[in-house]
This record gives sequence, structure tokens and C-alpha cells, in this order.
Amino acid sequence: MTVEVSRDGTNFTMIAQTEHNQVFDPPSDFQPWENDDSPKYAVLPAGGRLAYAYRVIFARPEYARYLRVTCIPQKGWGLILSEIQAFDRVTVDTHVPPPVVLPRLLKLLH
Repeated sequence: MTVEVSRDGTNFTMIAQTEHNQVFDPPSDFQPWENDDSPKYAVLPAGGRLAYAYRVIFARPEYARYLRVTCIPQKGWGLILSEIQAFDRVTVDTHVPPPVVLPRLLKLLH
């Protein structure tokens, strides 16, 4: 998959690219779904998966009006692009919530 951007819809610049196996590697972060283990879909070529999510994170913010995504399937495989999400801002929250502290058992018994 190749991602390109343009401000005028004519001149495009490639800003990101990913291979088919990146779905399992960061930054793509494989996302399972509710029927992931269903035997109903086990015969699918994708190993029981109906869909894979590819997250392409740009190295830096890009300002554009147009977005072009080009997908090329692996030989002998099909390909369906069902959704594109483009965000104007992405943040990473590194805040770790405090640990859960339970009251002492002795205090509860008295």
C-alpha cells in the first residue's frame, strides 16, 4: 500500500508505504475482531480473518487536500479496501494510570 498526498489534486507526493506483512508489526499493531477464532471463517485465505487493519503513520505531519491510496494484492490473492481513516492530529498518551490499591483486609473485618 502506498499513500500519497496533494494540495492541488494533480501533483502527488508519496509519504508512506507498507507491505502486506506490516499488519503484524509496529506501527500497524494487529487488531483482532470478535469472530477471530470462529471456525466459520477458517477456510479463508487470510487464515480465518475477514479483514486486516493497516495503520500507516507518517513520519511528520502533512498538509494536503487530497489523499491517494494505492493497494496492490499479493499474487493469487484478492483485495478489498473497505475503509480509510485520515486524521488531522494523532497523539500518544504515555500516561500510566496509578496501580489499583486495595484496602487492607484486616481493616475491612473490624
